Amino acid sequence: MNSYATSTWKNFKTQYNSYSRFCRIFGYQLFPCSNFILCRYAVFISFYLKTFSSVAQYVSGVRTLHYLDGHIPLGSDPILIRILAGIKRKLMCEVQQAVPVTIPLLVAISAIVDISQPSQLVCFSALLVGFYLFLRSGNLVPKSQATFDPTRHLTRSSLIISESLILVVIQSTKTRQYGSKQLKVPLLPVSKQSICPKKWLTMMIRAIPASPEDPLFSIPTPLGNRALSYSTLAHQYKQWVQTLGLQGNYTLHGLRRGGATHAFETGISDHLIRTLGDWASNCFRRYIDVTMDSRLRASIMFADNI
Repeated sequence: MNSYATSTWKNFKTQYNSYSRFCRIFGYQLFPCSNFILCRYAVFISFYLKTFSSVAQYVSGVRTLHYLDGHIPLGSDPILIRILAGIKRKLMCEVQQAVPVTIPLLVAISAIVDISQPSQLVCFSALLVGFYLFLRSGNLVPKSQATFDPTRHLTRSSLIISESLILVVIQSTKTRQYGSKQLKVPLLPVSKQSICPKKWLTMMIRAIPASPEDPLFSIPTPLGNRALSYSTLAHQYKQWVQTLGLQGNYTLHGLRRGGATHAFETGISDHLIRTLGDWASNCFRRYIDVTMDSRLRASIMFADNI
């Protein structure tokens, strides 16, 4: 039991509640489960989950809960495999990935940031850190003040600042759940001052004093500093995008996609992209948005070598 992280148990709870609701509606007992019931459950949840990966995770969750309840593990089922393939075909046609954040977009946003507003200063600093470090939102900011966890989220003490760079120390990530090895990533200044992370972080730290254990991205209030939450950051990002007159699926997930895509565009190797973004597998390739410029360069290289 202790082999599962706290976040995994939270996922199990969500999946259990979903499966329990399904069983109540159709009159099934919870456990033991069967592949026949799993087939019906997969179709059921495909109507309200947006992605195939979510459907697959929920089905896998029920398999695990069935086993943890003391029953023989469910074997592979060809009918379930075909049903999942059909669901994947259906949902993959409907999925809309987040628009990757780009350098031109960050430059455009920087021009409309009101640095006299502490919240905007903090939000844009967070966007830059999320982009340059390909950070998961779960490490960048907490969902709320109450869920802030200094072992997971960035704090003021996470930064080691020198004249040449900022070293960002992350205590725990999705792939480093036991804190046995910290993730240390250098954050260097860039020549384009409007989007230089070192410049913005230094400005934020000077404008908003905080103790070492406080959230890195803290917004001052009459009651003291409060952690910048995911919803506040997402709302501010969407406001900036709308002010620029842009349309599309602009979400904070575009930070990680955008950072990985920019790294790919600049010629950084797959191995380094995976290492810098703390991916445990090659799934990071799904994050990369191959632009028309890259496709054109590849075609030219191909043609030149005939």
